[in-house]
Amino acid sequence: MTTRSRLLTKENIMATKATRSTQHMENVVDDSTGDIPLPESGTADSFSRLAQLMSTKDRLVETVESLPAAISAAEEAAAGARREAVDAEMRECEDPASSPASRKRLGSVQGACEARASDHEREARILASRVAAMEERIAAIDGKIDTAVVEVRSDVTRAVSNDVDRLAELLIVAVPPIRAICAELSALHAIAPMASVVDFGISAHLSDPRRSLVSYAGGGAGRDCAANLLSVENEVGRAAAEAVCARFASALEALTLARSHQPYVPLAKRPRDYERRGVLVEFTGSPPTRAAEVVQR
Repeated sequence: MTTRSRLLTKENIMATKATRSTQHMENVVDDSTGDIPLPESGTADSFSRLAQLMSTKDRLVETVESLPAAISAAEEAAAGARREAVDAEMRECEDPASSPASRKRLGSVQGACEARASDHEREARILASRVAAMEERIAAIDGKIDTAVVEVRSDVTRAVSNDVDRLAELLIVAVPPIRAICAELSALHAIAPMASVVDFGISAHLSDPRRSLVSYAGGGAGRDCAANLLSVENEVGRAAAEAVCARFASALEALTLARSHQPYVPLAKRPRDYERRGVLVEFTGSPPTRAAEVVQR
């Protein structure tokens, strides 16, 4: 099997694996349609418990807020009964035909008015005691609601975390084809460097959403310190790079020839072998003699 055949075979393997990964991802997406999956341990119970407590509190609050008007009405009715008794007495006093019999009837009227006033006052006291009892009950329910809110938030956080895990797995399944594309871009950049491809390689970063950790050291835009899923080496990435090299084999050969080209230099302009040139200076005379004197001689 030739080198090109091996490269093409690896390219086919890469394409097959990418297709399988995409189909698996589509199947997972199809299976995940519908409501967000909630954890099985008590999530629905916490939601319904909070709704029940809130409904009970709303009914109690509605009742308590209606009682002040009923209390005022009872107090007003008691005051009205006493005014009625006073009015009857004033009429009796102003009546010139007043008699013991009329005064006796006045006493009966005043007694009835006082009884009605007492009944209304007792009703007002009962309503006021209901307000105190219900407000105490509402305070107790508020405490239970606080506990239920903590449970609901914990369950929702757990449900969201479970769904993040599901989506992260979908992302990991979807990464290999994208990683293969990045590998091809890197291989193309190795053949013919392009500034935009370099910038893409610097900025392209995809991390696991469960592991992302952005650092803002030094100010400016943050940098994700988590592992880049796009730069992980694997068989698909290597096969993609080899497939690019196979597709551009003729271009690589031409570039190799282009790099080997050197302009022709005429023979007369070519560098010659080194020849040692100069004057041999021999020492004559009595020492010591300076070098300048020897050269002058």
